[in-house]
Amino acid sequence: MHKDIQNLKAIVQQLQGKIHTQEQTIEKFATQEYLEVDTISHKGRAAEPICLPHDPYLGSPITNDYYASVYGMEYQDNFGSNVYNKDVPCAVCRANHVTSKVMIPGKVKCYAGWRKEYGGILVAGLDRHDGSSSFICVDKNQDVLEAGAGNEDGYLIYPAIAKCGSLKCPPYVQDTRISCVVCTK
Repeated sequence: MHKDIQNLKAIVQQLQGKIHTQEQTIEKFATQEYLEVDTISHKGRAAEPICLPHDPYLGSPITNDYYASVYGMEYQDNFGSNVYNKDVPCAVCRANHVTSKVMIPGKVKCYAGWRKEYGGILVAGLDRHDGSSSFICVDKNQDVLEAGAGNEDGYLIYPAIAKCGSLKCPPYVQDTRISCVVCTK
């Protein structure tokens, strides 16, 4: 029985090592997939970006004027790494053995008990453009699509800045970029 317990302990240690290794790795799912939505000039454009594959199964051509258009997402700031007007790749982050994921604007560290997946800058569509957009956290180490600089003015992302008034200042500061962090548990 003592030998069985020792064997089980060894197996548990091996599995914990595998879990730790897997938890240290955030996989980019289809790192060069396309991130797409409608263009900024369309008032009824989609609010949420979508990820499109490189190898789509296409339907038939449309023959009327009732459709939603799909364009690429573009950086509209250099974000410190010369990415202006370059296309944003789609990345689906997968963290093993977690049940919750949260994006926390205004933070660079996760709360106690949570694990940081990445941190960066809060972005959204320009508030003067027609149509909806979503706040997303762009990794501080941005990626771009290879040869992706079409400048189609599709879904454009800009740094989100604090506007005092209904937003309490302090702690926020007028016209200052807002950091963000993505955490899992």
